[in-house]
Amino acid sequence: MNFDVLIQALNGFLDLGVPIVTPLLLFVLSLVFRVPLGRAVRSAVTYGIGFIGIFTILNLLLAALGGVATRFIENTGIQLEVIDVGWPVLAAVAFGVPTFVTVFAGVLTTNLIMFAMKWTKTLDIDFHNYYHWVLPATVVYFATGNLIVGTIVGIANAVITFKLADWTEKYVDEWWELPGISIPHMSTVGWAPVCYAFDWVLDRIPGVNKIRIDTGRLQERLGVLGEPMLIGLIIGLALGLAAQMPIKDLLNMAMNLGAAMVLMPRMISLLMEGLVPIFQSARDWVMARFPGYDFRIGLDAAVLVGKAEVLVNGMLMVPLMIALALILPGNRVLPFADLAILSFFCTWAVGVNRGNLFRGFIIGALICTVILYGSGFVAPTLTAMGEASGFQADTPGLYVSLEGGSITGSQLINLPVFAMLEMNPWLIAVVAIVLVPILLFVFRWVLSLPRRAADMSPEERAELKASGWPIVG
Repeated sequence: MNFDVLIQALNGFLDLGVPIVTPLLLFVLSLVFRVPLGRAVRSAVTYGIGFIGIFTILNLLLAALGGVATRFIENTGIQLEVIDVGWPVLAAVAFGVPTFVTVFAGVLTTNLIMFAMKWTKTLDIDFHNYYHWVLPATVVYFATGNLIVGTIVGIANAVITFKLADWTEKYVDEWWELPGISIPHMSTVGWAPVCYAFDWVLDRIPGVNKIRIDTGRLQERLGVLGEPMLIGLIIGLALGLAAQMPIKDLLNMAMNLGAAMVLMPRMISLLMEGLVPIFQSARDWVMARFPGYDFRIGLDAAVLVGKAEVLVNGMLMVPLMIALALILPGNRVLPFADLAILSFFCTWAVGVNRGNLFRGFIIGALICTVILYGSGFVAPTLTAMGEASGFQADTPGLYVSLEGGSITGSQLINLPVFAMLEMNPWLIAVVAIVLVPILLFVFRWVLSLPRRAADMSPEERAELKASGWPIVG
């Protein structure tokens, strides 16, 4: 079957980029929900400008942390066979394989059916990140030659992602203060049950469970030095000194990190200024016709990264990931390009405990470990995907994206499926389908485990318990 025309058409649309594609979709939704034309245009443009600001700041972080990573790698002399070339390469090659069209169409249809049947509250308009589900589908397709089975695996991953987005939207609403939004971003929300489970364990270790470090407490104790912009500056100076950067580069990098801590929340506020009017009109339209029908708009995890604790934890993960690459037995992956987006993968390490950086660092270390091994496993497939889509790498041999490792290791469904690649393809499809309800049951149970919240004050625990959170003690 020739998918060239469909691939080119979808690529032409998605190549417009998230700051164009998503506002266009929001504008169309506004018209469907009868938002006045002028208001719809203003809201969509404001939303798009907010996303442009977010990605501009992410590029700033990429440049700053990329320089630190380069120096760390040069100083340590680390040499490994698989190179991390970054998520843009993963997205680019995913858009050029046959599974892209079938997974895109299958996931979109599945989301609409689930939404219409009230099986999910998430209406996912983050089309650009559909490539997340293309990766596991392509691993199976390349190993078995069966496009249908590969597509089923991709859709199974998407179903789990939509439900996790539903179950974590209360954190997005309350802690991130982003009402009406859920995050069906597989390489991010896929870690939520794992993070919750390990945070639950840390919450029950005497002594350890009392330790809490967050930007609010730092500001109370350190005064002006605890402000987010100065925390970013101080972390930048520490990373630059540890990486032995020249003084000019060190100071510029530190200022860029400090700037990101200030500018990112403001860009997210601008994005929400555009989104909220559309969402409110859409909700009023839906509620008038379908009373009691609650829903959320699914967005990119970039809207979560503006939280100070998320940014700080992501910065701390950079030297940790490089250290783990050096010491983990059997690791083959040299982390590099995706070091700047570790905050995405480790978002829920601080999200589940409402910003505890101490626990976030411990849980983040676990996530980084799994990502390295997962990246090593998926590297041959990603390299093959690049060859199939005509991508020419600048590095010899195998290459990977750390996001590929995050996708492989985060939702657990892929581990047993990938272990079966030499078996009958239809058996793989059956196992994937059967695993979906099993894993959803397990994830739902994990996310409902009662918390002691021992690291919070009695007043904070009482407030959470009164708002319906599963707090005990």
